Amino acid sequence: MKYNINVDSHVDQIILTEEEIEKYIKEIEINIKEINSIAKDGINLSIYIPMIDIHGFWTPTMDGNRGFSTNYRPFLSGVTQGVPILALYSIDQKNKMTFSFSDIQNFMTYGGYIIEETSEYLLKIKLFHNVKTSIKDYKATIRLDMRQIDVTDSIRDALINFNAERMYVPKDALFPMYSTWYSYHQNITSESILTECKEAIKLGCKAIIVDDGWQTDDNSRGYTFCGDWEVCKSKIPDMRELVDKVHNIGMKFLLWYTVPLIGYKSKKWEDFKDKLLSDDYNKQGCGILDPRFKEVREYLIQIYIEAVNSWNFDGLKLDFIDCFKLYESSKQELEEGMDYLNVQEATAILLKDLTVALQKINPEIMIEFRQRYIGPIATKYSNMVRAVDCPNDPIINRIRILDLKLATLDTAVHSDMVTWNYEDTDDSVAIQLYNTLFSVPQISVKLNEIKQSHYEILQRFNFSVHFYHDLLVKAPIKVNNIEAGYSQASVCNDHTFFCAVYQNGVVTLPEDSKVEYVIINVSYMPIIVINGLDKIEFETIKIISSKGKTREVLHTDSNRNVFNVKPADMIIISTIFHI
Repeated sequence: MKYNINVDSHVDQIILTEEEIEKYIKEIEINIKEINSIAKDGINLSIYIPMIDIHGFWTPTMDGNRGFSTNYRPFLSGVTQGVPILALYSIDQKNKMTFSFSDIQNFMTYGGYIIEETSEYLLKIKLFHNVKTSIKDYKATIRLDMRQIDVTDSIRDALINFNAERMYVPKDALFPMYSTWYSYHQNITSESILTECKEAIKLGCKAIIVDDGWQTDDNSRGYTFCGDWEVCKSKIPDMRELVDKVHNIGMKFLLWYTVPLIGYKSKKWEDFKDKLLSDDYNKQGCGILDPRFKEVREYLIQIYIEAVNSWNFDGLKLDFIDCFKLYESSKQELEEGMDYLNVQEATAILLKDLTVALQKINPEIMIEFRQRYIGPIATKYSNMVRAVDCPNDPIINRIRILDLKLATLDTAVHSDMVTWNYEDTDDSVAIQLYNTLFSVPQISVKLNEIKQSHYEILQRFNFSVHFYHDLLVKAPIKVNNIEAGYSQASVCNDHTFFCAVYQNGVVTLPEDSKVEYVIINVSYMPIIVINGLDKIEFETIKIISSKGKTREVLHTDSNRNVFNVKPADMIIISTIFHI
């Protein structure tokens, strides 16, 4: 089998036997002595991979579009975007080639397409995309893992190989949280925050995230008033008093900021209007601050230090960091006040200095970042990463959560905020919630306004999340059918196997014995088939409804393996095996 690798017009052809492929990892060193100005097209590399027993590919920011194409589809990686990993795999989820790149700071693009004439996948890599600076003594490594192992293992090994530090994750970052965004948007008040906290804590939520709106009395959305970060007194008369009351309820308090954006109507606009990467962010009434200016970084860091010191916050939700990149209007040369020309380098310094400063104030500080800024550098400076916004879309929420689970190691993966129409059916609400399994769920409905039946489903969901907590949020995940948006996902430890079924209703139990097997139907399928029941000795099989009621109990004399289920039904198999 031949793999052609083209680096700066030099073709390196790897010819491997099947036996060699079983254990083969290839590393290609990239060494560049000096480049005074990076060419517009960057530095291009290409890898030709024969499409033999390859049926899908995965990369952390592919989102819903999961198919191959004959058109080039690039993905971006750097401090504020993505992770430089792309895995090719077979339909049985076996790795065929997992590409990764050691430079996790500078912007690069990677991606590929099918060559029709040769049935090859052309993986194209462009170094120094969106970078305008000189390069000296640049070294990086392309790593190609061709071992025939589970693709989730090859992806995890690539992450481990980055050897990047990760920010400490406090225990409160791993439990359900309440978010004000979808439930209130900008219409928040001290009273509404306290009302939700009193209900949320009953459901097991450990923290509240107060989102956009606290800094302005303008509720028309947009970011024209961002940048001063002064509390809107008509909504929250006394922020420190509010935080103290939330703490007295027993909840932690996190506050939202949009880091790069500064509004035209903010008092600070005049100070920073000449220190911008762009003076217009999507017609939202704001510009994008340039972190290459030391004054910009110092101002932002001081804002967050003063907030945590003065108001005693337990964490910050830091939004829009992926806006830190070069735009057509960005300054191309060093100017007075700049100490970096590379935006990604300056952003990394900003995040590092901020995290160090905040952890000095509170070693347990929680920092939330959002998909797409999820890479190995980003998770050095955040301990929570959230699926990007997808309100009322449980399928995309699941896909984004599981992409994040594959793309991170120890960081707390959070769902996008779960919301629903208050007149929705019970089954549909259950589907919204249970598609967030394997993440830390964020809830964003008005808890006093939802129907009693919805409340009961939410109550049961949060109970399940707490009961299997460590397993769901900490154990390495296995998935089926990445190419189809994940048909199943599972985790296990020495005691318990836990599987969520999204599409494929046939579950095969692991061969090693467990005390408990849990299978949950996160779909409208009417049946689940369990393979392997004949190989374990069980005491009972219970089917529990989405509201926590036992619908059926089977004992050891049953030889069934087909079970009638409803949405969010949980099948719990208790065995006589004890550890």
